[in-house]
Amino acid sequence: MPEGFQIRVVNDRYVHTVMLSGELDLANAPWLRDTLVDVAGSTVVVDLTELTFMDSSGTAALLAARQKVTDAGHGF
Repeated sequence: MPEGFQIRVVNDRYVHTVMLSGELDLANAPWLRDTLVDVAGSTVVVDLTELTFMDSSGTAALLAARQKVTDAGHGF
């Protein structure tokens, strides 16, 4: 797990809330993308409230995960 960045997943029956904290950058963007795709059994909500920094690789990871999740027929 990259230092300074955390992912916490709260599972509900119909919604998976993924809460991010710390700095989302090139070092941990693939980890985020993989986590979002893994929890995509239903609607995924990403909470960026505790995120202190995000570069373009974080944005790209969110968009790539969104595409995979919606292609599988789930909400994002």
